[in-house]
Amino acid sequence: MTSRWLIGLWFMVVTVLVACEPTDSTRDLVFELQEGVDTVVAGSAWQDASVRATLAGETLDVHVDYAALDLDTPGEYTVVYSVTVNRNIHTLERTVFVVAPSLPWLQLNPGIDTLVVGETFVDAGVTVLGPDQADYDVLVSGVVATDVPGDYAITYSLLGPQGIVDVVVRRVTIVEADTASGGQ
Repeated sequence: MTSRWLIGLWFMVVTVLVACEPTDSTRDLVFELQEGVDTVVAGSAWQDASVRATLAGETLDVHVDYAALDLDTPGEYTVVYSVTVNRNIHTLERTVFVVAPSLPWLQLNPGIDTLVVGETFVDAGVTVLGPDQADYDVLVSGVVATDVPGDYAITYSLLGPQGIVDVVVRRVTIVEADTASGGQ
């Protein structure tokens, strides 16, 4: 009876070990945060560096939950990334810090920045955002020659009591008429 009991015990141990071995292994799962900038000034855009998610070299679909993220209010926020492999959900979290601006900054206004030779360029300008805007002036430099094809830069500098605190550049492209229509 003892040998039957030992054989039975051995069979149970082998069965348990086999049952614990995953049939579709996640040993080859790569799920990691990509390097990015996770501190932003309130009211500005944040570029999600995302994650890398692959299983055995195949790219996986990643679900991203931005529900808690508020880019307009200073604070600490969590972005959650998740992938499902073999009915198991794997998650990663990225902490995004939204900080209050200490100085105003410039934001380009939307505008038409590609023109055909001879068209009139209308500078859409910039908007000053952030605190204490009244103490700052916008300096504009650069010329767009609408009669000469090429790339031009209009530079906006925000000047205040501390000197220049922000600079943004608008890129304007002037193209030939046949280039703008696709050569037809």
